[in-house]
Amino acid sequence: MKTPLVLLSICLLFFCDPFNSFEIRADEDGEHEVERQDFLFLVNEAYLEEEGEWQFVIQSGFLNGLESEEHGETVEEDLFFVDVEFEYGITDSITLELALPYERIELSEPGEGSESFSGIGDGEIGLAFALIQESEDSPALTLALEGSFPSGDEDEGLGRGVWGWEASLISSKRLAYNLYVHSHLGFEFANNVIEEGELSDEREYSYGLALAQQVTEDAFILLELSGEYEEEKSLGETESGHALYLGPGAFIELESGWEVGANLVIGLTDDSYDWGGRMQASIEF
Repeated sequence: MKTPLVLLSICLLFFCDPFNSFEIRADEDGEHEVERQDFLFLVNEAYLEEEGEWQFVIQSGFLNGLESEEHGETVEEDLFFVDVEFEYGITDSITLELALPYERIELSEPGEGSESFSGIGDGEIGLAFALIQESEDSPALTLALEGSFPSGDEDEGLGRGVWGWEASLISSKRLAYNLYVHSHLGFEFANNVIEEGELSDEREYSYGLALAQQVTEDAFILLELSGEYEEEKSLGETESGHALYLGPGAFIELESGWEVGANLVIGLTDDSYDWGGRMQASIEF
């Protein structure tokens, strides 16, 4: 019982530092501005782009040590990736999103050597709709609808070979001037996925929770928890797995307008990669 209490105490000290205080900025009319914090690695945020505004995000990283059974043999998978994402504010309440990844997968078996595959993965395109604007009493609430298109080579494990569809409900709230909380729940499905010459139907349930605290005028620290429960049905059989990751990280806002940061990814279940890391940069224009 002591370990959860210790972890909770560390989290409270990490994010509720009583020595941090900032004045809320005012705009030209003297009204208090609603400050947004939308730089995350593992969890989605509910804040959308303003009308006519673009955001560019590039993220690169690696994940190591995912073990699976194939034909009675243990296979270990390592992943390197680069994700590029564009967002555009169609209106203040609707944002268009487009993302495309590059991936390199390395598979190894004890005593059998290794093989690798690399190329473009499946891209994503979608729309995010603001359902509720953030106020003093309520969080920002957003509905995101996305489709993943088959741009990756399914024969090399880089894609599904078919379209997939996802719906997510996302919330964000500033609890104090220097403390933000974000969460999301999502469901994704794809039918007739081609894998090792067989067709299967995939279902994925995702969730996430993130805390972000401003520690200086230009720097934030983050703690994110992100999970995915997957089901795969093929030839009357169902396989499932639960991946769960903890991600401490930080980022800074540069005078040029760029935000840059990095995090550590720690796998918490047998169906997760053991560990990894990410670097990310974003800018709005």
